[in-house]
Amino acid sequence: MPDKSRSLLCIFAHPDDESFGPGGTLAKYAASGTRITVISATRGEGSTLGRETHQAKLGDVREAEMRCASEALGLAESRVLHYPYTGLNDVDDGELCNLVTNAIAELKPDVVMAFGPGGITGNPDHVAITRAATSAIQRMPQQLRPSLFYWAIPEAIASRLRELSDIPFVGVPKQDINTVIDTSDFLETQLNAIRCHKSQSDPMPPVLTERLKMHAGDEYFVRVGPGADSENISNDIFS
Repeated sequence: MPDKSRSLLCIFAHPDDESFGPGGTLAKYAASGTRITVISATRGEGSTLGRETHQAKLGDVREAEMRCASEALGLAESRVLHYPYTGLNDVDDGELCNLVTNAIAELKPDVVMAFGPGGITGNPDHVAITRAATSAIQRMPQQLRPSLFYWAIPEAIASRLRELSDIPFVGVPKQDINTVIDTSDFLETQLNAIRCHKSQSDPMPPVLTERLKMHAGDEYFVRVGPGADSENISNDIFS
């Protein structure tokens, strides 16, 4: 039966992070009735992809693409903020931390999800917003903290992706991954969401195709803080 009592808040840097990243997991939990809200701190207006076609309108285009992807994934809500693309590192840490704190106070999620501290690709925006999410939760009283999960790429997969591209993918050692979600039934849903981000995915980046192939339907996470268990692998971020 759908569980509409559960709530998940995702804190990301750019439109498409939710789809190119843990989109299968988001689709799976949305289908089960979980209320999912995704916050993108920037509009992604400075991306090198889509710039020639859309030029000054790229931010507007990517906001529209985010709405399309949110509908495809079944999200309850997505919010695109207007912090500067490639500029999150220059935003005061306290301001970004307060952004996350206020979102948690408003939405009262059971779980908060972000990219890992290495930002998956080393992207400074990814690193900055994850740092803010982590700090916000760590500053909360223990009894009020939601669970925190980092979406991760296993080092074996990251190593292969580094060989195939000039992107410095940041992998996580196998022993640090404590949650694996089977999303094989939701791959097509994730692909539909990825296609929504047409300015970034048409044509489909070969490295993304390879990553999805190597994941073979599984998405990997590191649960942080209390409840984390490196000895036993969980298959549910709410357990």
